[in-house]
Amino acid sequence: MDSTYGASYDTLYHQHWWWRSRERILLHEIEQLRLPRDAQILDVGCGNGLFLEPLSQFGDVHGIEVDETLLAPDNPFRDRIRTRPLGDPGYRKDRYDLITACDVIEHIEDDKHAVAEMVRMLKPGGYLLITVPAFRVLWDVHDEVNHHFRRYHHNELRQLLEPLIELQTCRYLFASLFLPKLAVKMLNANRHSTVAQHALPPSWVNRAATEFCCAEYRLTQRVLPPFGTSLLAIGRA
Repeated sequence: MDSTYGASYDTLYHQHWWWRSRERILLHEIEQLRLPRDAQILDVGCGNGLFLEPLSQFGDVHGIEVDETLLAPDNPFRDRIRTRPLGDPGYRKDRYDLITACDVIEHIEDDKHAVAEMVRMLKPGGYLLITVPAFRVLWDVHDEVNHHFRRYHHNELRQLLEPLIELQTCRYLFASLFLPKLAVKMLNANRHSTVAQHALPPSWVNRAATEFCCAEYRLTQRVLPPFGTSLLAIGRA
């Protein structure tokens, strides 16, 4: 990702409503998997290990992050984060009950190879949880800042995963954000300066937006929305 954006990522992750609501949604999904008590867990593309602490309630956590500029030396999980890329021989014997890749594979040119390597690292019956940005029509300067290669449609993500793993869930998230994000994209296309989608709003707005997104997720558990700004997929080896 862009170095300026990367420098602010820790603050955004801990404070911005989108990251707060996404974390709550993912933890709820992981709770439903009923992992073993001593679960071995890997977070791929973990950045500075920000998701490792909440993940640690489910087992023994580790991370992979190839961009060493994102890693703070005082991070309490630093010794659990490795920097070699997926497919490195050093990972040959590693096996996990759960591997997460949260908004990661869109940064990787060969996403099929990356997913295949993650599946290879799962124990029999282990789970792979992936989130990605959705819909090419929503491509914006935000994707360029993040050095994305693509955004995904539901069918594209299914076609990527189904040959590699038994897909259990593939659904859109943040349906209510679709039109506002499309409007921001159109606005940015006609301006010399762009609207920053990751700016921190006032605290009361932040709290309200977090609760709204989590409530929307709960309400769409049975009737899945046909669109959204993100996709969530869970597969089992």
